[in-house]
Amino acid sequence: DNIKTTSNFYQLLDPSSPEVDLNHADGVYLDMAMFYESSGYHPEYIMKESKVRRDFMESVVRQLKPILKELGGKPLILEASNLTYHQAEKLQGFPGHDRDIYDLSGAARLIEFSKLFDFELEIVSIIRNRESLRNLWFAIPDVRTGIEQGEIKKAITSFGFRRSSSFKILSVVDTALGAIEVKELIDNGI
Repeated sequence: DNIKTTSNFYQLLDPSSPEVDLNHADGVYLDMAMFYESSGYHPEYIMKESKVRRDFMESVVRQLKPILKELGGKPLILEASNLTYHQAEKLQGFPGHDRDIYDLSGAARLIEFSKLFDFELEIVSIIRNRESLRNLWFAIPDVRTGIEQGEIKKAITSFGFRRSSSFKILSVVDTALGAIEVKELIDNGI
């Protein structure tokens, strides 16, 4: 089987100073970890404190709305968070006792810590449903196996999202293991 590839260029965007360059990019790419770092709060703390949770979600939506409008139909790819232990320990509310979760990476961590994944999917839902903004794609970091990818796909689908021309699910291959599994990943339809 032949594997088709494309050559699209996406601008890595910092939400604290979003300057979109539409002349040289096919869209923009943002990492949810940047939002946690700029807030100064650990995701678990944000999710436990209802006011902080609401404020954080609204802040992310407020920051993404003008970017999505400025893109004029080009995609904004939002990657689910994949904070390293080093990044996470600097954030307020860091649960230092839970170092084991950081031994997992990307998709494996999102599967294990499904509350975080659901929280980030809720933000995507607000943007797409309440704000009626489209062309927001969702990327899953460090997908290593087809099994992980299948679990992630089920979670996204159970949340009510369906792939379409304005919503795509992307798998990010960060390791050699993911590259070895690329045929299986492609066969999963993500």
